[in-house]
Amino acid sequence: MIEQDGLSALETGGQSLIDGRYRLLAKLGAGTTGIVFKGCDLELEQQIVAIKLLYPHLVQGAASIAQFKREVLITQRLSHPCIVQTYRFLQTPEGEAALVMEHVDGRSLRCSLDGYSDGLPVSKLIEVLFAIACGLECSHSLG
Repeated sequence: MIEQDGLSALETGGQSLIDGRYRLLAKLGAGTTGIVFKGCDLELEQQIVAIKLLYPHLVQGAASIAQFKREVLITQRLSHPCIVQTYRFLQTPEGEAALVMEHVDGRSLRCSLDGYSDGLPVSKLIEVLFAIACGLECSHSLG
């Protein structure tokens, strides 16, 4: 389960492993659904991925687990530069659940927006909103 410091209970010998396949490298952030780590896929030549460890209360019961699996299957069909690719949903024997996703280098939108002390210039605002709208259009095209 996710502990207070955000690391998995699967820590062994200073290396955090998820599902025996993914090594957690660094904490990237936390949000309302879980904690996101930069990780590497040990089965795919150390490919860098993002791993979101879901908070335990979100994956209690078969219905919530089935819902996350459905969402992953839907998002796997999305292909757009403004949408992060989701690779898989996994559940460990210890009861942890995680989403394995594409890792994108760079700053978060929040960090980018905070960089403008006088507010976001209109041209930049239009650029950001257009990118978000294009991603939403792609996701809504699946129904």
